[in-house]
Amino acid sequence: MLKVKGFKFGIGDVVVPVNLKGKPSFLKEVIVDDICEKNFLYSVVDHEGDRWQVSPIALENEFILKEGA
Repeated sequence: MLKVKGFKFGIGDVVVPVNLKGKPSFLKEVIVDDICEKNFLYSVVDHEGDRWQVSPIALENEFILKEGA
């Protein structure tokens, strides 16, 4: 996938929570849709089609790359 310096995940990466316990169902799997270098944020899309922005610290600490994606 398209990598951007300073970010662990790249555009198009599918990520899943490290721990599903207590997480809402829409967070079972999210896709990194875009990376805003200016604001240092990931833009992600959940399986319901909602887009939102999240800080790299939050996403990289709570999610891992989905195996086989």
